[in-house]
Amino acid sequence: MPQQVPNPGNLREAVQLVIDQNRRVGYSPNRFRQITEDGEANDLVDVCDRQIRSNDTLHMLLDVMDEFPSLLTLEDLVVHCLDGAGLGIDVEMSRARVETFRAQVGRPRWQPGTTRDD
Repeated sequence: MPQQVPNPGNLREAVQLVIDQNRRVGYSPNRFRQITEDGEANDLVDVCDRQIRSNDTLHMLLDVMDEFPSLLTLEDLVVHCLDGAGLGIDVEMSRARVETFRAQVGRPRWQPGTTRDD
């Protein structure tokens, strides 16, 4: 059964949730931490949107999903609880990636805590 996705109050909090959860499951999200400056990047929305659109990031996450199928991603939060469209983050790309991650691990990974219509 999929876990319930946490519900961050803002993008900075979402980045921190991803980092914290990744560490708890045993994955070290060093690249994500560096790129987002641990959620403190001045251009955090742009940084996060670029990561969601990046093919390199997608391939890296797919490789990681084999070992860490319950890994929380920013895409999970954009799809299930953040107002991605309101922030300026690509919601459709996030949805496509969440589906790709689900297909990679062979089951749903996260269930919505709070769903928003985008």
